[in-house]
Amino acid sequence: MANSQPDKPAAIEFLAKFDTTVLAGLVFLGLGGAIISFYYSHIRYLPDIEWSQSIVHLATATLIGGGFATLFGLSLFLPGCMWSAFLLRDEKLTDAFWFRETDEDEVCLRTLLRNIGLPFGVFVFANHLVLLGSEKSLESSLLYVYGFIGAILLIPMGFWIKHNLEGLLKDKEKDLGTDKERRFFKYITWFLVSIVVSQFSMLLIYLFSGRPTGTAFWITTIFCVLGVLVSNHFVAIHYEKNRVQSVLVSLVIAGLLLFIADRNSNLSLQVLAFFGLGEKSASVDLLLTKEGADSSETLGLHERCMPKLKERLCDVQVLSRLGNEYLLKADDHTFTLPKSAVISRISRPPAPDEKK
Repeated sequence: MANSQPDKPAAIEFLAKFDTTVLAGLVFLGLGGAIISFYYSHIRYLPDIEWSQSIVHLATATLIGGGFATLFGLSLFLPGCMWSAFLLRDEKLTDAFWFRETDEDEVCLRTLLRNIGLPFGVFVFANHLVLLGSEKSLESSLLYVYGFIGAILLIPMGFWIKHNLEGLLKDKEKDLGTDKERRFFKYITWFLVSIVVSQFSMLLIYLFSGRPTGTAFWITTIFCVLGVLVSNHFVAIHYEKNRVQSVLVSLVIAGLLLFIADRNSNLSLQVLAFFGLGEKSASVDLLLTKEGADSSETLGLHERCMPKLKERLCDVQVLSRLGNEYLLKADDHTFTLPKSAVISRISRPPAPDEKK
């Protein structure tokens, strides 16, 4: 099978010359920076950051972005790579998936969508329904129920993909000979593996999003299924011809899904809560300097502690630590304190309903 290499656009050639490690770091930083930016848009606050204090925050953004790049890669990129390597370019399946009457080899999108994409999309959508049902009925056992039902659904999915591939290879049964069963085992196994890695990623993103329900869940589900199908089909068709384009398309769709997930489920608030920031994070007590205590008293917040302690600010949530000020929240009031006014941060014991 001849693989013609068309001239690449100048932008693609420029990206291809980058060191892979540098490019990956920029992608991680971009995704992490997007999540942090979404968070600050939620709380409507823009901190003043000095360059001397930015290294830690850049590292944090890169760490967060690396985690989400891995999760999105499992659902938007890796399944398409598996289809490309083990199905589309298998020597026995090339006549079924590729046009032969054109000057250049070209994948038949309809055949790919009907035989591979449709079962994959149905399973992704069904798994979202299982996730929603498990969340509503058995919240405490969500992971066990979801994993058990998902494993059961793989059985009919395996028979479905086998039926589709048998239809594609019905004219080649004699050529397969004794290798028929082994080949079908390879095809089915890699297709099911692509499903498993994709749904593992989807489950983790769902948990990071705070387990949305209702309208937010359905909107996110629809865009998620469409995004996964478009990305993986593009990767499956173009990965061998142009890997940079495949990665870029996956990144664009990942960015769109990240934006939709955040708008519908407050994903960024949940992620930053793991770092002790935001309304989803645990409350803390702050030990203040004399200047800080005077500011707290002026704001009428010194009476939040029992017994009343002027030098201690109790039961507040830290919304932001960037810049020279803390952005804090007490009840429905948001205010700032200079970092120089805070001596120590004290963790509060969990509430009775949180001890589980």
